[in-house]
This record gives sequence, C-alpha cells and structure tokens, in this order.
Amino acid sequence: MRALALAALAACTPDIAQGAYLCGPDMACPDGQTCNGPDGTCVVASAAQPFACDPSVLHEPDDNPGEAFALPALGCPSAPLEVMGCLADGDPANWVSFQTPADCSDTELALSVTYPIAFESLALQLDEPLIAVDGACKQPPASSGNAARCISMMLAAGQTYQLAILPNGDDCAGDCAYNRYTLQVQLTAP
Repeated sequence: MRALALAALAACTPDIAQGAYLCGPDMACPDGQTCNGPDGTCVVASAAQPFACDPSVLHEPDDNPGEAFALPALGCPSAPLEVMGCLADGDPANWVSFQTPADCSDTELALSVTYPIAFESLALQLDEPLIAVDGACKQPPASSGNAARCISMMLAAGQTYQLAILPNGDDCAGDCAYNRYTLQVQLTAP
C-alpha cells in the first residue's frame, strides 16, 4: 500500500498557473511556459505577447545628452521623484537632465533605477563627461522580480547634470534587448 502511494506521488507534476511566476533572468520560465512581454510573468506560449513600451513613458528623442529629457525642479532637500521609462529594442540610452538648486550647499544625490530581471539589465551613468557610474544599491528592490542599480554622491549647487539610463550589455544573447524601469532621483542633506 505504501509503495502504491509513493508511486502515485512520484507521477504527479505541479500545475503552475499562468501569471503565478515572474520571469527569471533571460526570460526564464517553468517548462511549458514563456515570458509575457507586457508584464514579465510566465504564461503558456499561446497567450504570450511581445514586449512593448508604453508610449506614455517615452520621452523620445532622448538618446544623447543634447536630447536629455528635463526633470522637474528639485528642492533642497527634495522628496523622491519617480519617473517611469522604457528602453525599446535597440535603444542606445535614455538621457535625463536635472539641476541642483543654487542655494543648496552640501547636497547629496541619491539615484536609483529599478527594472525587471527578465529583460535586459540596465545601468546608470552620471554626466557627460563621465562623473560617476552605478553600483549595487544598499537596499534591495521591493519586488523579488526586480533588480536595481544606484548612485550616491555629493553634488555642487546650481549645476545642471545629465544622467543616462542605458543597457549594460546583458541582453539574453540579443533576444531581450529592452526593458522598462523606474528612475528615482532625490537630493538630501548629508
């Protein structure tokens, strides 16, 4: 009897519901499922849709420092400013610009970009010429299906800075050279 029960358990396979899992790195999903582009969840292949950027979060043209999308004015200190964005397939970078207030001395910048791990990994680069590149964030992202990169540094008052959100080159062997992201910018007192 015991052998029969063990044999029955060994023959069972889990039934994984559509959308129950976020896609892993390189769009990885359980057997029989594939990564859905609009939300990064695992679905059966017949239900999968391609990745597409929401037009409301695009600020094109923004592919170089001269075309940088200007962020709203920041206070000193400022509340966190969140900007949604998307790097379409083959987009070289999204550039944004921001200014530190003129009356703001000893200002610390806190930048982060959070993005789904399913698609292309992203990176941050501050200014042109280069002032800083990203590193690991002190706090992990709130969702386990996301990754984040951060920059934290002191900035001069009354200056305009430019920031690139760009691919870091890890793009699923060319099959997922795109991603959506949330950029967070904040000025704080050290």
